[in-house]
Amino acid sequence: MGLFDRYLARSILAATLLVLLVIVFLDAFFGFIGESKYVARYESYGYWHALAYIFMRIPGKVIEFLPTITLIGSLLGLGALASNSELIALRAAGMSRGRIIWGGMKTGVLIGLCMLLIGEYVTPKSEVRAATFRAQHQGKPVNTELRNFWARNGDDFVHVAHAKPGYRLSGVKVFTVNEQALVSKQEIREAQFLDEQWQLAHVTEKQYQEDNITTLFDYVRERKQLIETDLFEVASVKPRNMPLTALDDYIRYLDDNALESSTYRKAFWKKITGPLSILVMMLIAMPFVFANRRAGNAGARLVLGIMFGMTYYIASEMLGNLGQVYNVPVLLSAFTPLLVFTVIGFVLLQRSE
Repeated sequence: MGLFDRYLARSILAATLLVLLVIVFLDAFFGFIGESKYVARYESYGYWHALAYIFMRIPGKVIEFLPTITLIGSLLGLGALASNSELIALRAAGMSRGRIIWGGMKTGVLIGLCMLLIGEYVTPKSEVRAATFRAQHQGKPVNTELRNFWARNGDDFVHVAHAKPGYRLSGVKVFTVNEQALVSKQEIREAQFLDEQWQLAHVTEKQYQEDNITTLFDYVRERKQLIETDLFEVASVKPRNMPLTALDDYIRYLDDNALESSTYRKAFWKKITGPLSILVMMLIAMPFVFANRRAGNAGARLVLGIMFGMTYYIASEMLGNLGQVYNVPVLLSAFTPLLVFTVIGFVLLQRSE
């Protein structure tokens, strides 16, 4: 970055950080009030525990609010430069509007990268830790078991009643299907993954032929493949709290086995469009900064800019949910708000000349 870029970035980042602190503080304050009701309900859950729980959830809240925060911070930071006639001085010195916009976009790229890193490495751990911390101090059992879920491995459809830590399963049923016909059904009382294979105990298998059914029973049986062990980590974490790499791997697994993956695709592309929305918000802020400041109230333009940010947030959430309900392609529902607001930003820039 050149001298001008650093100066512009310092103005935008300082205002954005101030807005971030204010919004996070307000969210934490109201969150603490809402959490206080559990202090009276659980003897072992005090105000300090509630405060620690709110604190651990801050990274997730930052990710949620950061596009709107960036918009407000850009309006304030660049607006301060315009109010002090610094942008006018830069224009008079021969710096074009495009150069100033590009300098602001560089700052948006920096904020977007921070958002991506927080979402990839901080939020997945902090959200799980917060939920575990809260459950432990409220005296609730920490949910370390997975219950009643399905998996697929080639022609085998596997239903697991209980999946416990240590790669242990109980109440397993395996349905083997060939050309839409049921070939066999296995009922397994216990299973554990040891020495790179599954150790099965108390296996009852029924093999279905055209004219008869054969029943087999084994106290102990070994099997190379049953379900992917990575599912233990994935299935116990909400999609929005999963890293991009884990989401991509799990989506591939679901697609390879012809299983529903729209929820995880939505979470994957939301993590991609989140940092891009930072640039869109930065673009939306530019027209309000370059508009003639004598033509209207600066506070009104700030409110209008905030309304654009909130409209983008609501539209992206609504389209994402409607896309799942009406089977709209995930890419379309994820990128439509970005494209629409990008066009709006360019139109507003042209009108502000």
